[in-house]
Amino acid sequence: MADARLELAGWELSAAADELRSFAANVEAEVPRKALGSLYYAAFHLVQAMLVSRGVSAHTHNGVQIAFSLHFVKPGTVSKASAKLLSELQAVCERADYQVDLAYDASDVQRHLAIATPLIEELTRLAEATPGLGTQPLRKAWSGVLSLRRGTGARAGGGTRRGKTKRVR
Repeated sequence: MADARLELAGWELSAAADELRSFAANVEAEVPRKALGSLYYAAFHLVQAMLVSRGVSAHTHNGVQIAFSLHFVKPGTVSKASAKLLSELQAVCERADYQVDLAYDASDVQRHLAIATPLIEELTRLAEATPGLGTQPLRKAWSGVLSLRRGTGARAGGGTRRGKTKRVR
C-alpha cells in the first residue's frame, strides 16, 4: 500500500514539475494568463503529492484545500500562511481563466510568482523529506522558474481591466 501511495505521489510531483515547465514556457512566450494558471496547478499538484503520500485523497480543489489544512496546517507541519497562499493562487487562476476583461502582463506574473515562492519552496522541502519520493525533476523545473525571476521575462507594465485602469490582484 505504501508503495502505491508513493507511486501516485510521484505522479503528482511529475505533474507539478510539468506545470512549472509550462509556467516558464508561458512566461517566455508572453502568455501571462496561462502562466498564472500553471503556477497554481504546480502548487496544487505539490499539495496533492503530499496528501497522497500520507494516504489522504481529495477529489475537488476545495477538498484539497480542506485536507491540506487539516493534515498539514493544523498539526503545524506547514505554516498557516501556506494555506492562505494556495487559496490566493487558486483565486488568481480562476480570475485569469474566467474574467477575460482583466488584462495581465509580465509584472503581474512576477508578482504572483513572488507570492507563490514560499509555498512551493515549503512544499518542495516537505517532499524532499518524504522517504521514497524522487524530487530531482521537480527541483530542476523549479530552478528553471527561479532563473526567470532573476532577470528574463519581466517587462514593465501593470494589469488592467480592459478599457479602465485597474490593478489586477
